[in-house]
Amino acid sequence: MNKEQLQQACTEQELELAHFKEKDNLIRQDFSKAFGWSREKHNPYGDDRELVKDATWHEIFVELGRLLANKTALMNTTFIEQNLDRIEKIEASVNNLYDQNN
Repeated sequence: MNKEQLQQACTEQELELAHFKEKDNLIRQDFSKAFGWSREKHNPYGDDRELVKDATWHEIFVELGRLLANKTALMNTTFIEQNLDRIEKIEASVNNLYDQNN
């Protein structure tokens, strides 16, 4: 590989890196908006709005873990409530049978 080819390859890599950084930033901004972490600040000199804070990947994964844990807890609570309803119905049936036999 000669010098010109190496320079061209470096330029292509730099452009690709810039593209990936921009894509990463947009994804983190979307997560920030979805989680309600960032608010939009109105630019007084134009119609553009800019995000005040971007989430880090660490913050995003911590929040996703918290949401998954809450989902699991909610599913467990729902399961317990459903079984409690079944137990109460069985108890009512048993009480009715007991009352009928006495």
